Amino acid sequence: MLTEKIFISHGDLILDNIYNHNLELIKQDGGGCNWNDLYNLALMGEKCYAIGSCGNDTEGKIAIQSLKKAGINTEHIIIEEKSTNIMNIIIPNSKLNDNSVLHVWYDPITLKYTMNFSEHLPVTLPSELNDKMLYVILDKFLPINLEFIRNITTHKKICLDFGHIRFLEHFTKQYLTQFLDLADFVQIDRKSVV
Repeated sequence: MLTEKIFISHGDLILDNIYNHNLELIKQDGGGCNWNDLYNLALMGEKCYAIGSCGNDTEGKIAIQSLKKAGINTEHIIIEEKSTNIMNIIIPNSKLNDNSVLHVWYDPITLKYTMNFSEHLPVTLPSELNDKMLYVILDKFLPINLEFIRNITTHKKICLDFGHIRFLEHFTKQYLTQFLDLADFVQIDRKSVV
């Protein structure tokens, strides 16, 4: 019986750039739903691995350092000659509610697109994770993410975080079913479905 649980996530690292209402950058930190999940699990003492890619830039170094600081193993992050993905978060100068914070994939000052997804993510599990009980957390649903989870032959539980239910509109039913057929846990819009 497997007793050691390991949480992993797969994909491109994301840096959160956080701006105030005057569009002044007030904070930079590692971000992205799946990476935030790993970050929180690591802070609770769980063993966590990040498997993926980021750019060879300052933003990538900040994102990796954020994960390392929480105790996440980042040895399986590929450094690529590309820009690291950036989620730009704008916090207004009013009372916060669910609809007041803006999350955008472009720089709010230059309007430059800030997401550069990799086509070279690792698709196999690091050998030291073979024969472990794995909990795989995904919030991106690209063919390369599907290939990765299909290549895991050890014991695994697949956790899919779709975020807002409107996100589902971006997929065909046939495509999405490939992920759902492998899922043990699905989270949509803060409501969980098993």
